[in-house]
Amino acid sequence: MLSRSLGSSRRFNALERFPNSEFYQLLFTLLVPHVDDFGRMSGDSFTIKLQVFPGSSRPEADFADALCHLHEVQLITLYLTDDDICLQVNKFEDHQQGLANRTASRISSPPKD
Repeated sequence: MLSRSLGSSRRFNALERFPNSEFYQLLFTLLVPHVDDFGRMSGDSFTIKLQVFPGSSRPEADFADALCHLHEVQLITLYLTDDDICLQVNKFEDHQQGLANRTASRISSPPKD
């Protein structure tokens, strides 16, 4: 679920300083329904393009840039597991209802540091 506060979020609006900011903001909103109950999913640009926005004519490099900028403004955390690049939507739990019955994540938690 997207929170009404997203539009006034400092982190979300911090994307305005980058070229393609509207694409980055759109991609973030499209990520939310694709993550698991812990706000995680595979975070490589190829997977994101195919799963989250398959109809986009943008090249994979634009998705890679977007993910880096979303990480930079702390909307997401990009991290490595043993065999994958993963992402976690930051503050995911703060904006979701009904997480008491969530299923275990197949993706490892991001490192604490």
